[in-house]
Amino acid sequence: MVKVSVCCIAFNQERYIKECLDGILSQETNFLFEVLIFDDASTDGTQEIIADYARRFNQIRLFLQKDNQWKNKRYGLVDFLFPNSKGEFIALCEGDDYWTDSKKLQKQVEFLDSNKRFAGCYHDTMCINDITNERQLFRAKLEESYSAKDTFSRSALIHTSSFIFRRSALVLPDFINKIVSGDMALFSIIAASGDLGKVSGIMSVYRKNDGGITKTAGVIQNYHKDRIILMEHLNDFHNLKFDQEAKEVISFHQLALVNIHKRMKKSFLMYIKSRLEEFWSGRVRS
Repeated sequence: MVKVSVCCIAFNQERYIKECLDGILSQETNFLFEVLIFDDASTDGTQEIIADYARRFNQIRLFLQKDNQWKNKRYGLVDFLFPNSKGEFIALCEGDDYWTDSKKLQKQVEFLDSNKRFAGCYHDTMCINDITNERQLFRAKLEESYSAKDTFSRSALIHTSSFIFRRSALVLPDFINKIVSGDMALFSIIAASGDLGKVSGIMSVYRKNDGGITKTAGVIQNYHKDRIILMEHLNDFHNLKFDQEAKEVISFHQLALVNIHKRMKKSFLMYIKSRLEEFWSGRVRS
């Protein structure tokens, strides 16, 4: 019987997918695990690489798409992999991340088998900037566990590549396909069934490769708006049990939006002032 379902989503990750799959398939366990891979119609060689792995490893099940599902608001984990998972536990690793400890699954499953009050567990993750090759520990925390209340936070407490949870704790509410920060939503949803425990060790790498994305005012605005929507949905999901915590996070993002608007207004007025000065300066010279 399958003990763990490893869910992997990929899109145009030809450069990284081998390292991701090698890390998963190198796991040394005393139980069976399956690997479910969803590729959302990659246009590079990602699907060819995945298909080659599937031919060589019979524990892999493929969900390769010819048409991009993201555009249709259908998502790899929620609509394809989670519903088809057979394991008692579900572990996550996206196609550009990878696991670095061959005992990762064994350690986490042993932890959950020995600690029934926990619905999931996580570990520290190393973040590597794919542009600068700079390394830093992702979200290193002193806490040994997180409760559902803790998941009402300004940012994600853990990284998805470190997360494994009981499939019995998985609920997929209607809002799950309407939000941007699906990882934060998942942590909170799972934590509704039990705390999330920490297993010691740095056992995965999160590859940060968005160095070329410009953080414009519009992008930052959308970030804060999306987090407000997320907190509102999670507040309802938990039946307002953590209403105060939700309101505090929402207030933080609302204040951030106000400050952005103030800076944008100030920049606009300065721009108008400079143009007027140029206009009147030109008239004086003439």
